[in-house]
Amino acid sequence: MDKRGKTKIAIYFFIIIATISTIAYAVFVMAAHDASVLITPNFTNSLMDQQYKLNIKNVLLSTNRIREVRIYDDENLDGIRDAGIADFKCGPAPSGWILTNRLADLNYCEYITTVNSSFRIFPGNSLNFIFNVSLSELNNVCGNRFRVSTIDDASPIGEVEFNFPEIKVDDLPQITK
Repeated sequence: MDKRGKTKIAIYFFIIIATISTIAYAVFVMAAHDASVLITPNFTNSLMDQQYKLNIKNVLLSTNRIREVRIYDDENLDGIRDAGIADFKCGPAPSGWILTNRLADLNYCEYITTVNSSFRIFPGNSLNFIFNVSLSELNNVCGNRFRVSTIDDASPIGEVEFNFPEIKVDDLPQITK
């Protein structure tokens, strides 16, 4: 093989290695964690103090563990509790997690565990967080979306992901036959 042929092979080899490296970097760095968020119940009557369970699942293909969860009473982050929320209370922290009630200054309940804790939410696992809310129809949309953030244990700063579960509100009397 002449010198031109060897140069072409070297260039193709370099392009293939660069492509594989770029794809591997994108898969392992960009997809740090993917949270699935489910709120139950997702339906309530107006001005009824209700306990809600927020299930946070770290999707199986995630590469990092979730170490922090925040539940906001201010979806759009304007510093004011959303109009449809009459009352909002943080619930107890799950085992191995610490609750910091930041409702008065930053409009959220913060649940956190240490970066190396065995209580982090590992890929394929989930954990429930409890909070109490009384909703009204004041926002004229018959429900409320909540901002929920999850932060993983990537170093030096974890990736933040936002989800927006919704609770519907209904004040109509039940129809019975």
